[in-house]
Amino acid sequence: MSVNDRPKSAVSALDHCGQFLSMKLLLQLLATLPITTAEAEQVFSKMEKTATAILAAIEENRSTTTSSSTP
Repeated sequence: MSVNDRPKSAVSALDHCGQFLSMKLLLQLLATLPITTAEAEQVFSKMEKTATAILAAIEENRSTTTSSSTP
């Protein structure tokens, strides 16, 4: 197989592994890792935004409660 004929990604390499079941399993795992990582990053990003919004609301509530209770 020449350099130009080699698969460019793990997904395209799956077609060439045929009888090598261990290699196929490893390529499937490799092909799914970036998606899993991206999903985890998205979840943490959403959690951070939610936590920031909650903390901002708590701080706003605290400041309005403090200013309204002061004579």
